[in-house]
Amino acid sequence: MPQVSEFPFAELLREFGEHGTSGAVRFERKRARAVVYVDSGQPVFAASNIKELRLSEYLTKRGLVSAEALTPLRRLSDGSLASELSRQNLLGTRAISQASAAVVNDILRVLLLWTEGSWEYDERARLADSFITPIDTATLLLTTVRKMEPSFVATRLTNPEEIITPSSEPSMLNALSTIEGFVLSRLDQPMQLRELVLLSGQAEGAAIRIIYGLALAGCIQRESWPSALKPSQKPRKQPTLPPTDTEKEDLQRFFEQVEGAESYYQVLDATVTATLDEIKQAYYGLARRYHPDRFHRNLQVHSRVESAFARITQAYETLVDPTQRGQYDARLAAKERARAMAETAPKGPEAITYEATVRPEASAEANFKEGFAALKMGQVSQALPHLAVAAQSSPHEARYRAYYGRALALSGKAQRTAEVELQEAIRLDPDNPAYHFMLAQLYYELRFMKRARAEAVRALELDPKYAEAKALLRKLPAS
Repeated sequence: MPQVSEFPFAELLREFGEHGTSGAVRFERKRARAVVYVDSGQPVFAASNIKELRLSEYLTKRGLVSAEALTPLRRLSDGSLASELSRQNLLGTRAISQASAAVVNDILRVLLLWTEGSWEYDERARLADSFITPIDTATLLLTTVRKMEPSFVATRLTNPEEIITPSSEPSMLNALSTIEGFVLSRLDQPMQLRELVLLSGQAEGAAIRIIYGLALAGCIQRESWPSALKPSQKPRKQPTLPPTDTEKEDLQRFFEQVEGAESYYQVLDATVTATLDEIKQAYYGLARRYHPDRFHRNLQVHSRVESAFARITQAYETLVDPTQRGQYDARLAAKERARAMAETAPKGPEAITYEATVRPEASAEANFKEGFAALKMGQVSQALPHLAVAAQSSPHEARYRAYYGRALALSGKAQRTAEVELQEAIRLDPDNPAYHFMLAQLYYELRFMKRARAEAVRALELDPKYAEAKALLRKLPAS
């Protein structure tokens, strides 16, 4: 029998949803047993022999049914008990459904937290009882992962080079915590797991747990999931109809337009000055030609068209609403200012363009420029994760270490680490007056006046016109 430690219930439940699986999963750990029924990929009922998780216990504790009335019914399964209570008019249908839902959700939460035990899947099993419980699987997975042991979660994401991709249409955004929402916002393009961990601003264990929860809930996509189902247990794929050459060319242009767009205007192939009518015309024109329903028989491209059209719909809904469009235009303008600011960042010996490529050094440079721009605009908390990625990806680049150190100093939380980063930048590039000045600023803020003076003097020796260093010296006591 498969082991929970190898294929935990959370991942099995995600796989059921992906394949639209139906059947029953039976779990066992020591003397504890449970069964979960799924229909078309969604859990609909669960029962357990754990006394505290029996429907009868819930009913008596809540005073819904007397212990005497339940005595002759205690040997019934939870599903049969619910049906019998309804038949005998001992409890209303709504109350039975609410109690059943509470039991099922609690059983699922318990099973999702198991790290030991075994399970067995029976694809032929079906639920005989009539009380079906609708479950919000994505929210359940997300909230349960928050309680999982970090040490166990760490065994589920072991490849730091695994590519993590943003979902085309992330759901349940309102259910995310503040930090989960922040981590999700960092993933604006496919990136390695290690890079997303660095950008999260969290300790590695906490970051991995957040990323794991977001992936289970479908907010982000992993490069690969381990599969617990046998090929015979997965629904057979219907044959696909290959597109014609003309369709291929047309679709390729469509995908390039949508997937390569840097703004909602480019998604719709509209200008930033487009009127409301022009926005609507652009949207309906795309809908007539590329709505996913037109490609339901072509499974090769249907999912990609569906993903692209989800972005088209999001762009349209934003731009036809005057309030949302105004806010979006403001964000675009701020992004453009940040991009322009990023281009003023100090250049290395071989400057790399702003757009990151698959090369690690290019990704480090892009993060450095974004962090530098945020730092210049006073957004220290936003600058820190980008500068951290740059410094840790390319530790021999003095610029990265220096500005990461300055950001740490400004954060006021890691002065010792800031000092180490700035000293390392000076070691790598001892003739750069800006790095000596940054270190002088840190020492001044820490009230190490002699050290501050020494670094400011060194900055002026390298650049006698360094106005900021002169100003700092005037504030320092004479030696």
